[in-house]
Amino acid sequence: MINQPQIYHGGALDQAIAEFGGDANNWLDLSTGINPYHYPTDRVSSLSWAQLPQKSALNMLLTAASAAYNCPKKQIFAANGTQYLIETLPQILPKSTIAILAPTYQEHAHNWQKHGHKVILVDDIEQAKQADHLIIVNPNNPTGKLFTPQQLQVLQKHFAAKGGYLIIDEAFMDMTPDMSMAAHAGQVGLIILRSFGKFFGLAGVRVGFILADDQILHKIEQHIGLWSISGMAIDVAENALNDHKWQRDMRQTLAEDMRNMCQILQLNKFDVIGQTDLFCLVKMPDGAASAHEYFTKLAQQHTLTRKFIDDATILRFGLAKRQQQSDFAAKLNRICEVQTP
Repeated sequence: MINQPQIYHGGALDQAIAEFGGDANNWLDLSTGINPYHYPTDRVSSLSWAQLPQKSALNMLLTAASAAYNCPKKQIFAANGTQYLIETLPQILPKSTIAILAPTYQEHAHNWQKHGHKVILVDDIEQAKQADHLIIVNPNNPTGKLFTPQQLQVLQKHFAAKGGYLIIDEAFMDMTPDMSMAAHAGQVGLIILRSFGKFFGLAGVRVGFILADDQILHKIEQHIGLWSISGMAIDVAENALNDHKWQRDMRQTLAEDMRNMCQILQLNKFDVIGQTDLFCLVKMPDGAASAHEYFTKLAQQHTLTRKFIDDATILRFGLAKRQQQSDFAAKLNRICEVQTP
């Protein structure tokens, strides 16, 4: 097994509080790409807590997911979060060489290496074509780069022809559903991962989906076994995925709030170099201190962002609610006045 340094993730608010003080109520956590407006959870049935997860409820969840993602129902399987699926895929496929379009979510490379696959990190698609499989996070985290379905279909056919897979992590696709490859689920050489928690603001529910051909879904199901998702999580996710009006309205809200967020950052001389409607990636103002120093200064004011250990020129900001953005702008103003010449 290849030894790797510990991967740095956003979302560790408890660690930030331990280091910089305060409590969860007076922190603004912008370190993740999770929707700050979570879907309401007050419709959960008491039976969801009291009995084992029911097959009929799981079937209803898959029906809701197939409608929300516009994919064939028989080509979708639910599990205990997308991270669990990221950890499982390398265990059910034969040892291989897998290319990963980088920089991106580091858990992909970590898990394929851990299970004995050769990982090649590439920044150009042509570099990937000699590998057995290719992973693309679309839209990418943290850069926001987005491939079209037409571009991805060409890649799918290339890897399918050699018996491999194009694996697409669509964790942030809910804001741009027309760009999803979900409608092609079940085709040879294609695996798609969909995250529930980010768009619906319910990361703690731990639900994720894999869209793939029958062979892959059978292997996943055999590996995972019974009751991988709690009854409560099934209930919450089904309600949310069936609420198409909430989804349409939320896409508009997120787009408007992210436009405002980017304006705040640009007014403070940050260069927005990539984004989705749940996060944006910025470069530091010219002549300014490093991103790591900005991270610390913001944390001292109880605002948590996403730094990158190996790159001190960029920071990622999750989305603040509209009513929190004035306070965020004031804190950022104070820091930029101190940091910039």
